[in-house]
Amino acid sequence: MKKACLVFDSSANARNGEYDDVFVLPLQIILKKKNETITYKDGVDITIDEIERNENAGLIYSTSAANPNDIINLFEKITKQYEKVYILPIPETISPGGVNVVNLVTQEYDNVVLIKQYMVSIMTKWEIIDLIKLLKEDKLNEESIQKVVNHYYYDTAAALITPDLSFLVRGGRIKKVTGAIANFLKIIPINSFDREGVTSRSKVVNLKKIPEAIEKYYSTFLDNFDWNNVERFAILSSKNRNDKFKTDEIIDLVSSTLLKKLPPNIKIDKETAPAVITCHTGPSYAAFAVLIKESKRK
Repeated sequence: MKKACLVFDSSANARNGEYDDVFVLPLQIILKKKNETITYKDGVDITIDEIERNENAGLIYSTSAANPNDIINLFEKITKQYEKVYILPIPETISPGGVNVVNLVTQEYDNVVLIKQYMVSIMTKWEIIDLIKLLKEDKLNEESIQKVVNHYYYDTAAALITPDLSFLVRGGRIKKVTGAIANFLKIIPINSFDREGVTSRSKVVNLKKIPEAIEKYYSTFLDNFDWNNVERFAILSSKNRNDKFKTDEIIDLVSSTLLKKLPPNIKIDKETAPAVITCHTGPSYAAFAVLIKESKRK
């Protein structure tokens, strides 16, 4: 038997086969039509590109936890191949029911350990990269995994810009009246996804104020934030974005201001957000994720 493996779900924006000894459970993507409900497996039956193109055509999707049968089928296989299986599911702040399902299944297996983590999207992928390094060095255990999880809990943040409010309105995230007023006043919300889940942070009425709002969020949310302490940075956007929402202009504004403050050796990752984000925001979003060096804590 091999010594250990890691299990995440598709909120990590990772796919099976992308990393050795890392397995990805598909979340469920739900499409409700007038007379039927269709459930897809994220990344298996439907891709993020298909979801976003269909969103632009007027379809509305939602997401749900991984199917318990998929979890059981995976565990039945890999618990016989690995001495230890570590599963880090979607955060409770985003899907408490999803964590409960995983926890119930995990209790049936002696060599499966559930470790709660708090990230989605590129930040979870960064976690995976750090944990794979520990795995290759034969240093992967509950204590070392928890240390990585704690680093991301305290030291990462992502600003989420959603100029298209229609998906938030149709999905019930904001009221129709609120959305109508925001559109009339051309208000652009600055949200975030971090250890607190998906949260409203501030709003601007001028695109040029977005970089300032993002920097303020980083500075107030992350202890000892300093651009010189940045370890990783990412820009998340979709190729299916609608030009009328000026997402490209937002990205250019941030690139021409904040990105100039990064240390010269920092590689900027560019990815699409996972379905667990875009099913609620639509494809015309922009997100900016940062990880700073581990801060000293008591």
